[in-house]
This record gives sequence, C-alpha cells and structure tokens, in this order.
Amino acid sequence: IATDIAANAERRATLASELPPLQEALFDAQERRARAETALDALFAPSEDWALVTLSVDVPAAGPVVLRADYLDFSANWQVEYDVRLADGGLTLGRSVAVERGLGLPWIEAMLTLSTAQPQGQTRARDVNRSIARIVDPEAPNLIIGRAIGTAGMEADTVPGVMAAAPRMVEASFDGPVVEYRLPDPVTLLTGGRQLLALDTLELAAEEYLAAAPRFDDTAFLMVDATNDSGETILPGLARLFREDTLVGEEPLPLIAAGDMVTLGFGPELSVALDVEFLDQQEGDRGIIRGQNTREDEIRLTATNLGEAAQDVRLRYAVPTSQQEDLVIAVDMSPAPTTQDADDLLGVMEWALTLAPGETTEIELAFDLRWPEGQVLNWRP
Repeated sequence: IATDIAANAERRATLASELPPLQEALFDAQERRARAETALDALFAPSEDWALVTLSVDVPAAGPVVLRADYLDFSANWQVEYDVRLADGGLTLGRSVAVERGLGLPWIEAMLTLSTAQPQGQTRARDVNRSIARIVDPEAPNLIIGRAIGTAGMEADTVPGVMAAAPRMVEASFDGPVVEYRLPDPVTLLTGGRQLLALDTLELAAEEYLAAAPRFDDTAFLMVDATNDSGETILPGLARLFREDTLVGEEPLPLIAAGDMVTLGFGPELSVALDVEFLDQQEGDRGIIRGQNTREDEIRLTATNLGEAAQDVRLRYAVPTSQQEDLVIAVDMSPAPTTQDADDLLGVMEWALTLAPGETTEIELAFDLRWPEGQVLNWRP
C-alpha cells in the first residue's frame, strides 16, 4: 500500500505540472471558438431593415473618387484600463483601451481615433433666472403646496413658496479637456465584440508610505502618492494594482490632470499590527465616566512592528470636534500628534511613527465632553 501511495503521489505531481498548459490551451480554444461564432453570426442577413443608397459616379481620368459617410454609432463605446505596477520603488502605468461594438455592421481594418468629445452632450451654459425670496406662514405649509399644485395656467415662480424648476438638459458624462488617441494600426471589430488594445506605458513619480487607521483596521496598508508628471491628462478608468507581479486589487482611477497627484492603495502590510482599546474600570483604568450631561473617555492606540525591518507609519485618528458653543470638548493626547487637522480635516490627528523591528508604540487619548442639561450627545469614539 505504501508503494502504491508513493507512486500515486508521484503521478499526481506529474499530472499537476501538465495541467496549466492544458488549461491555457483550453482557454485559447474557447476564445477562438467564441470569435468564430461571432464572425459566423455576422455573415447572416440582418433581421432589421437597412437603408441603402445608390450612387452614380462619373470617374474622372485624374484619379479615384473617395466616398465618405459620417454618422454617430451609439452602439460603440470605449474606456481606458490601466495596469498599475509598483516595483523597485517606481510606479509604472500601462495604459490600454477596451473598444466594444453592440449593433450594426462590423468594422473591418478600420483606422480608429478615440476621443473624449461628447457631441451628444451639453453645448451651452445654463440660463440664469431670477431668484425670488419670500416669507411664508410656517403654520400652513400644506395650504401653500395645495394651491401651487391646484393652480392652472400660473407660472411656477408666481406661486408663493414654490421655486421655478431648472430646465431639463442632457448632462455630459465627462467634464474635462478633449483627449484623442489615434491608433497606428487598423483594427477589425466584429459586432458584439470587445477588444483590448494596448497604448503605452507611463512612469510616474511616487512616494511610498504605510497608512494606519486603528479605529477601523487591524493592520497598516501600503499607500503611494503618485504625481502625474507626464505632461498629459490621464483619463479615468479601471486600474489593476500590482505589487511586483502580484495582483493586489482593483479600484477606479480618477481623472488626473498634468501635475496633479493621486493616492493609490497597494494592499495590507501584515507586518504592522494595530489595536484600539476602549479602557474600562474593570481593568483598573479610569475608563469611561458618564453623567447626565458629561462624558469622559480614555482610549489607547497601539502599533506593533512584527517584521524584521524598520517601518515608517502614518497613524491617524479623528478626535471629537463640535460646531456648537454649548458642547465643550477637551482633548488630551500623549504623545502629541505630528500633524493636526491632516489634509485640512478638522480633528483628524496624524502621528508619524518609526517602528523598529519588534517595537510597539502606544498613544493615549482622553476626551472630556460637557453639554447643557436636557440635551443628548450624539457621538461615538
């Protein structure tokens, strides 16, 4: 039995090594079959009526006659896709376009120019109407609304308490500069087909760091601030994110104008562990003290480097803030944050930590909130 088990294990390993190329060949065969079926479907007569134009042309002796027809094909669309790769401290952005056809005749050896222009979008500024302010009786709002609905032949801005509706206009989906990509080689695209066409690769300046939010996560994440120093606009599209050759996730890439910066996440950094403790009196700490119109909280944040190399971490926590004079908040933090109101967000504190291998850093927070009697506090740490 032992001999048979060993032989079977060896045979299993051999078959496992032969499986990947067979799976790849099967995938290629399935793709070729799908393309062939699409091409076959395109050979049949269309189920709908087609408008035909007959032209009679006297060909001059000087040369050929060129016939050009311009029209909008609303079944065709394209979008940009990216392979964003972080390797050796640099960020590369591989740019491709996915072109798709839905209906109509196939495109055979077509020269494509892809543009972000929106001919069916908004072409003029909105009209600016009067802005009329009125005071109404707050005890009878339903009566006013009833008169507005039931009044026939009256303009909306003449009915008390009713604002004139904005004109309904088509909204363009892209509000940026017109960008064009001219493909150098002809493309054949069958009806119902989708083709991914590689364009080029950009290299962007990048700054790496670890971001930590112990209130929500139990580990830090590798983040990259990338600056578009390519001199051109990077269009929005789906971005596949790679660390070296490992796919870590996908996220939408926004429009990035020349010189602008975008922040991308490249997955968790498991060597940095995070924790948040809401201290209570059972452990001998001061913990949470609540009165009818007071609340005091103590919180401990910890960040631990489990790896063998030092790590620089930007740890953030949002302390309570208020825009009401009657709600008085006192905050005590030890150690003091490196940056207050990070990214101009009121109350968002950031600590720039350098963790040695095996090191644990603790941050103590204490909140004291007081408000008038009869009011209710709406806040959670």
